[in-house]
Order: sequence, then structure tokens, then C-alpha cells
Amino acid sequence: MNAAEEAARKANQKSADKAANEEKARRIQTEKADAENPARAALAEDARKANQKSADKSADEEQARRVQQDTGKNVAEDASRKANQKSADKAADEEQARRVQEDTVKNAAEEAARKA
Repeated sequence: MNAAEEAARKANQKSADKAANEEKARRIQTEKADAENPARAALAEDARKANQKSADKSADEEQARRVQQDTGKNVAEDASRKANQKSADKAADEEQARRVQEDTVKNAAEEAARKA
């Protein structure tokens, strides 16, 4: 993970921690008010469920985005590895062809020398 990714991850974590702390404080305040008014408690519970559903959806979307990003990164790395391997194979084939040509020339020269 590079420095930019690490900084983004830390910023996202800090933001998530802040949101969690704010939610906890809000929940405590709401629970106090709910204890004083039962009808309000029912409405607050519905609101909490809706907020949780929204938070779950956001988390699922973030996870999907990360998986997609990782998949794209893996595809790019795989393509790079294949290109590097292809280049290395080509270089090895060229070296082999050069050696075969040198051996052919050497053998022809030796054959010519024997016949002479």
C-alpha cells in the first residue's frame, strides 16, 4: 500500500470513528428522551432502523467499490506480468537464434577448412 492509499485509509477511518462517536452520543441523548416519552421512542426506533439500513448499504457499496478496485489492480498487474514474460521470452528466443546462427557459421567455416 503506498503512502497516498495509507493516508486515504487513515482519513476514512478517522471519519468513520467520528461518525460512530457522534452516533453513540446521539443514541444516548435519544434514549434519555425516549424514556420520557414512549410514543417518541417508537418513532426513534424506526428512525434508527432506517439509519442502520442506510449505513449497511453504504458499507456494502464501499466494499463493492474496493473489490472492483482490487480486481482492476490485479488485472493490470497480471497484464504487466504477462507483457514482461513475453518480452523476456522474445529476448531468450532472439539469443537462441543468434547462437544457432553463430554455430551454423562456425560449422560452415570448419567444414570449408576441412575441404580446403
